[in-house]
Amino acid sequence: MSAPRDKRALPPRPSSWSAPAAWAAPCCSISPAPASGAWSLSITTYAMADLGQLKAERACAALQRFNPTIVARPVAERLTPQNAAALVAAADLVVDSADSFAVTYILSDACHDMGKPLVSASIVGLSGYAGAFCGGGPSYRAVFPEITSDGGTCATIGVLGTAVAVVGGLQAHLALHLLLGLQPGVLGRVFTFDARRPGFGGFDFAGSPEPESFVPFIAPAAVNDDDVVVDLRGLDEAPQSPFVGALRLDVDHVATLSAERSRRIVLCCQSRAGRAGLGDGVIGASFSVANRDK
Repeated sequence: MSAPRDKRALPPRPSSWSAPAAWAAPCCSISPAPASGAWSLSITTYAMADLGQLKAERACAALQRFNPTIVARPVAERLTPQNAAALVAAADLVVDSADSFAVTYILSDACHDMGKPLVSASIVGLSGYAGAFCGGGPSYRAVFPEITSDGGTCATIGVLGTAVAVVGGLQAHLALHLLLGLQPGVLGRVFTFDARRPGFGGFDFAGSPEPESFVPFIAPAAVNDDDVVVDLRGLDEAPQSPFVGALRLDVDHVATLSAERSRRIVLCCQSRAGRAGLGDGVIGASFSVANRDK
């Protein structure tokens, strides 16, 4: 089976997992968002009383109710290129349940650099997958080097709650499989689930080459005065760019900046740019950098 190339067709969804009673290793949950009840699998972690409260804090409280012997530490802040390295460095394994292209690639870059395993999952409609990346195996970028605008999203075609539960459980199992050191290993493998058939599949991507170059995400503080900043968002999304002098161009006209080869080009984008296939940068947190010399 060939590897799916479309991250948007299978956006990551939330999952939860609990540690065996013998473990006392710290568990860190990162989320800036309040519980909204929008994610079907949240019923395993969140209750109606949690609506409007920070997900990270309520998730850690739920895990400690399930197993009071574990130590859980919530980090209720947005993951950015600035804090990702420190957070990943403190972890043995990273589980990506962020539903954000930017976060997935930021985590993959950090995990790949530090040799930490990353378990990421995606689902939309009736199908999804979970895979184990980095940690000595190929990164997420090796399997999904580019984001395309093909395929639907949960907002446009929905998602079946039971399918989310299956993929979330699979993601949790991959995390435990890696932490317990079970064999054969799962690094470099993607497991797929199709709830319409229903059935499982997957593929092995061990040995997949890393991209020779890519467009990384950076934080706003990393933007320099000499950078050419292009705000790809429409005026309805961002009437005023946070960067003075930023160019307002759409995706199709970015190539006209070829004359700026001596300067770094920073692409500021949110949902509109994500749909165009340039990523899902979050306003004020994540920005893409394009080096014209690459």
